[in-house]
Amino acid sequence: MQKDFDDLVRGCRRDAVRYACTIAVTLDEAEDLVQDALIHAWLHFQVYDPERGPFLEWLKALMRQKYSEGQNIPGLRAAGKDDLDSEDVAEHLGRVVDRVFLN
Repeated sequence: MQKDFDDLVRGCRRDAVRYACTIAVTLDEAEDLVQDALIHAWLHFQVYDPERGPFLEWLKALMRQKYSEGQNIPGLRAAGKDDLDSEDVAEHLGRVVDRVFLN
């Protein structure tokens, strides 16, 4: 599962950031939006169904949802905070986000 997620993120990271820039006001806000969408996608990856559409389209929908809910504020969100207590999840997401923004 982890490798599948990494491969999907690697394949669409630039397009995800570009898309976030079209709906966010600042680059920082766009980066937060992508990070929030990736966190949600990782935590709910088991429900992703590639037959319903490409991973990027799912991420775009998550970004629109997060943005419209006002979830583009930096920091942890109340809705997912308890889910992020796992060291494994936090460590993995840190690596994914580093690759998205540093590569």
